[in-house]
Amino acid sequence: MDSMITESAEPVATEAAYAWRTRRGQEAILVLLLIAGTLALYNPATRNGFINYDDNSYITLNAHVQAGLTLENIHWIQRRSKP
Repeated sequence: MDSMITESAEPVATEAAYAWRTRRGQEAILVLLLIAGTLALYNPATRNGFINYDDNSYITLNAHVQAGLTLENIHWIQRRSKP
């Protein structure tokens, strides 16, 4: 009776291991396809240049930004962000 349990349990373990490896392989292929699709989708964006609409007025010429992170500037940011 013990030999029947041992013999029947071994193929089940082998089938489970095969199913697990197959599933892991399918997941790996899916991940690689998602990565390739994402790179293909966003590849045209790598050829675009920098767009400078309002950086001068909001960043480089802004005294609050140029002064750095201070308590006064944090309060200024909070006042500006309220509707």
